[in-house]
Amino acid sequence: MNDPLAHARGYLAGDLRQGYLEALGAPLVISISAACFLATGVLAFLAWRFTGNLAWVTEFFRVPAALMMVWLAILQCALSLSVSRSFAPDDLLRRGWTLITLSAGCQVVGSMLSQVLGVDSRLNPLVHEPAWSESLIPELRSLGITIGGTLRFALLSAGLPESALPLRMTEVDAARCALEWARPGDVLALLVHSAAARAEVLALLEARVG
Repeated sequence: MNDPLAHARGYLAGDLRQGYLEALGAPLVISISAACFLATGVLAFLAWRFTGNLAWVTEFFRVPAALMMVWLAILQCALSLSVSRSFAPDDLLRRGWTLITLSAGCQVVGSMLSQVLGVDSRLNPLVHEPAWSESLIPELRSLGITIGGTLRFALLSAGLPESALPLRMTEVDAARCALEWARPGDVLALLVHSAAARAEVLALLEARVG
């Protein structure tokens, strides 16, 4: 009888090894971005404490923090688009992830308006225009909050309604549901805690593999 764990290791050693760097790419980029942002914040804090100049903290929130918010919104949109394209056009999840991607796009636009264009900072290209007026700042920020807030969450809730999330009352039922949903080549992480449920899930795996 085949060992289901050995079968899983085969997938990990084969198909997943080929795309290891691609799978690691997004988490690695997020981790590096978060580390750089944290380091910049610590430096700004230390500069303020040693000099007593509050401008260090102000500039931190106007430049690095704003760039981080916009960058994370763009990354979220790119990842959502990648997931959306992975589904077939007739797949029910394709429509849901398309709406989720549109909501992520609203987050990008909202971040640009509220963090960059709606702030009097060196990042704002509009401050150099002759028609620029500080009276536009609250209007742009309000528009950004509306697009990145109300409109974004409306699209997000339409893309992933509560009815789309199947709920199972036991660990074994949840694992069985995941196994029925999976397709050849998929890798599942079945989080089973109790010993009895684990034994039953292993029996299900052995029955499928054997």
